[in-house]
Amino acid sequence: LEAQRATEARDQAEQAVRYADVAVAVCRTTVEALADKKKSLASLAENVRGAQTELADWALLERALGRDGVQALEIDAAGPEVAALTNELLAACYGPRFSISFETLREKKSARGEYSEAFDVRVFHAGAERAVEALSGGEKVVVGEAIGLAISIFNARKSGIRWETLFRDETAGALDPENAQAYVLMLRRARELGGFHQVVFVSHSPEVWEAADTVRAPLVYTRLAKHEPIDVDVALRAVPRIVGLYGT
Repeated sequence: LEAQRATEARDQAEQAVRYADVAVAVCRTTVEALADKKKSLASLAENVRGAQTELADWALLERALGRDGVQALEIDAAGPEVAALTNELLAACYGPRFSISFETLREKKSARGEYSEAFDVRVFHAGAERAVEALSGGEKVVVGEAIGLAISIFNARKSGIRWETLFRDETAGALDPENAQAYVLMLRRARELGGFHQVVFVSHSPEVWEAADTVRAPLVYTRLAKHEPIDVDVALRAVPRIVGLYGT
């Protein structure tokens, strides 16, 4: 009886050992799997850190190239030069009568003390600021054209390319005779400042034609080809000419 009990105890012990061996094997497998995952986790963590760094770089680049970054710096840098060019062009028309400046920061109405980027035009008449709305129609045209020409000259200088010809298309249409002649003086100064060989533009105004260096053949409108009773002299005066200003 004692021998039988010992045998059963031995069998149970051996079975327990076998179970233990299986459990140890499972644990070893689990440990190895966890070790592999730990290695993989370290690699993933490194990838995450790299992705976060790259994301931060792209976010910085986005801000730098956005409205509050390089664009704002370009506007701030361009403002004084464009204003100076505009004032030189206006001086060619009116002498010291008109000048302008650019305001590149505007205070937010919704948040006092905070500013947003802007490119507002401030016009001065005989040294005193004057509302743009108070300018006459001809003065608005000349001031607006002076700013447009100044931006063109600025871009031409920055491009590093020498542009031979400046083209304008009927930009003097709303000018009275006095402002029309002043406009031609401004175009001559624009040619000099921009280093252009010539300025070619279209105009309806005889005052502009007479101040130009050359006048090309009229652009013929369809109505002139019709068999209608018209006053030829009046009709031809209404047809725009292609006129030019040339350097020496």
